[in-house]
Amino acid sequence: MWGVTEFGIKKTSDVEFCGGCHSMEPMASSYLQDVHGGNNAAGIRATCSDCHLPHTSSFAYLKQKSINGAWDVWVEYVVGAEDIDWHKKRERREEYTYQSGCLHCHEALEQATTTPATLVAHGPMLRGESDASCVSCHEHVGHYRLADALSNYTGATIQSE
Repeated sequence: MWGVTEFGIKKTSDVEFCGGCHSMEPMASSYLQDVHGGNNAAGIRATCSDCHLPHTSSFAYLKQKSINGAWDVWVEYVVGAEDIDWHKKRERREEYTYQSGCLHCHEALEQATTTPATLVAHGPMLRGESDASCVSCHEHVGHYRLADALSNYTGATIQSE
């Protein structure tokens, strides 16, 4: 049973699945152009769920995956995703990008706080002394020139990142 579940989780966690909905096309294309999307010398790629699901526990991961999946289907096929202001939604990126996802891959960051620059930049956040998250400062991470991709998709005009 777990093997089937694991297969289903993997099949529904990558850009091919997540980018399959029309409304996710700009996010998928900008992700594939980003370092996190495999546009790097090693070709290593984070999955959508690496960033957009919590990694604090298996329960939290599966619960949020279920909630997100149900919501995405509802919006895409019932409500209509064409009315979403994606540019405005990006301003709330902390709500749907998880700190535990960043630290899952960048786990060495927690030990790297001995160098002055890293300690100053990340120390307060890692010690829980700040409400900032990784995407508070790294706002363009994961999706290369997403504002441009969204503007091309929606026809809106916005300055390039």
